[in-house]
Amino acid sequence: MENTTKVLKMFTISQSHEEVTSEVRCFNQYYGAGSAEKIYGDNRDIIGIRMDKINGESLLNISSLPAQAEHAIYDMFERLEKKEFFLLIQQKQMFYMIV
Repeated sequence: MENTTKVLKMFTISQSHEEVTSEVRCFNQYYGAGSAEKIYGDNRDIIGIRMDKINGESLLNISSLPAQAEHAIYDMFERLEKKEFFLLIQQKQMFYMIV
């Protein structure tokens, strides 16, 4: 039976526990608690991540960015900064990701 509310990100090569834990934590912080979880294999190694499916169009299906893309990208950065994912150093005009 297909689950249309979840997506799986399966790893084909071994990933560090810290990196996957950080990715899951960030996803949960942005989309809400329980929206992502690690998937473990038989020997307790991390083999993937199960995440809530996010509504929208896949970037793979888009041949060019829409006219409002620039505004949407800036809006996304603003939302990420409000959730404390990014730190903007205005003097340097640099974004730093907080993990």
